Amino acid sequence: MASPVLPAALRLQAALRASSGVDLAIVAGDGRPDPARWAVIELAPAAGLPAEGYRLHVTPAGLRL
Repeated sequence: MASPVLPAALRLQAALRASSGVDLAIVAGDGRPDPARWAVIELAPAAGLPAEGYRLHVTPAGLRL
């Protein structure tokens, strides 16, 4: 997977593995919601955020960064 979000996905994967023992798979997607995915990291530059800003949405259904 050659994606600009891969480094962030790898860091999140490593942190979750170290803290909880959960080893999540990293897969590329097409941006459409998929109920089988628990965590989603997407590259979507948004107006009003600084260059290194981000939005984090956490719901009972999962996490979107």
